[in-house]
Amino acid sequence: MGFNDIKFPLIIPVNARGDSITASFFDSFNDFLEGCRDKNYRSINRAATALLSLETIERCYQSKKPLPNPWGEIITSVNANNRSDSPSKKVIGIIGAGGFLGSRLFEQLLQDDRYVPRAISYSSLGSFAILRHTEAVAIGDARSPDFLRKALKGVDVVINCAINMNGTRRFAINNTRAIARNSALIAGELGIKRFIQISTIAVHGVFLGRKGDPLRLDPIRSTYALAKRYSEEDVLRECKKSAIDSVILRIGHIYGPYALGWTIGQRDLVRSDLLLSVDQWRNPSNTVFIDNVIDAIISAVEYPAQIDGQVFYITDIPNKTWYEFYKPFFLFEQKDINQVPNISFEDFKEKMKNYQKNTFYQMIKFTQELIRPVSHKDHLRAIREKREYQKLFNTIENIIPEKLFRHFKKILNRKSVSTGTFSKDLALNGIQFDMACSYASSAEIPTTEAVVKLGYRPSFDYNKAQQITVHWLKSLE
Repeated sequence: MGFNDIKFPLIIPVNARGDSITASFFDSFNDFLEGCRDKNYRSINRAATALLSLETIERCYQSKKPLPNPWGEIITSVNANNRSDSPSKKVIGIIGAGGFLGSRLFEQLLQDDRYVPRAISYSSLGSFAILRHTEAVAIGDARSPDFLRKALKGVDVVINCAINMNGTRRFAINNTRAIARNSALIAGELGIKRFIQISTIAVHGVFLGRKGDPLRLDPIRSTYALAKRYSEEDVLRECKKSAIDSVILRIGHIYGPYALGWTIGQRDLVRSDLLLSVDQWRNPSNTVFIDNVIDAIISAVEYPAQIDGQVFYITDIPNKTWYEFYKPFFLFEQKDINQVPNISFEDFKEKMKNYQKNTFYQMIKFTQELIRPVSHKDHLRAIREKREYQKLFNTIENIIPEKLFRHFKKILNRKSVSTGTFSKDLALNGIQFDMACSYASSAEIPTTEAVVKLGYRPSFDYNKAQQITVHWLKSLE
């Protein structure tokens, strides 16, 4: 069919030239259009040209080399010492291999002669990091038992680090639980030896714990905390039914290269000049370098006896203070860490009275504020960012019909990290509030069991881990 035979409007924006990449598309589209207009036109983009391009791409893949980077060289040199020649390799199924932790875990296991990692990811779009190393990626919905039966066949150990936090609160929690529950269920059917569930210290939420206080579950019952906590329970229940050995690893705040959420978030807080120091940042940060997390996972994989669903906490050892954690970030940004405003724990606790008010008072105050014009987006967002309403708001989400509440939630779920100031009235919002509570807590996550029983030995000390992280941050500039 020729170009003039088309019966509907056709608009292809090829009239604007840009950089060389955009220009190449411009030329391709014009070449195609000329062929449509003139049957005698000899196309520039012939099959022979495409074949040459494909051959060039194939040659590049065959001679591919890792991009030179300081953090990669350091990591490779350290982990090369962990290799060992083993006659039988364990097949490790990684559910959620496309994520930050999953993709790094896949890379590290691929370099270790003891393992054959099998990547299981939700989509090809989220699998680019692992597709650089292998084409053998099981792509599908890990909530589906049929998909999991195929993906996990022949696996010796399952590591589940998948989480789905998209959509509504109920949707996120249910989907994350479905992945964990069905993964453990199918692992039991297939007779897999061990199931490792990657959880988080976030199940304890944000609280003003003092040294020696027992850990408690998240009092706010945030979506993320509940999704991880219920997933733990589902895994333990399913593994017990099938007599599969299971282990829960509750991981601290992960930092390091490619940790866009945590590492970049902390750098941005340093840049914002909105940080607050509580007790001079002397309290433990409960942070952990990405490759130290992988050391803990490998320890769980290699543990020779039954673990029987035990929970282990993982942080850097020794646990660095917030001052130690932030200092390299301040040096990198050429800022003085000692200029950050500081208050005592007692003063900060006083500022939290609204956060600790009972539900009935919250409802009255919440209703009073909501009576104001709810169509104003800024007003609705301001309500959602008040942490004293979070537990109440999460309850309301589960009561009011979804279709009536969808637009309201869409607006309110956005968190702000650019409003409020610590120096004046501590109008804390979003991550600022969470971080300030963490600074104020002197409760240290207990890692003794992981060290004594699992044999957890982190490869990276504080100085080397921070050196690698800062090198990576410099590469982004």
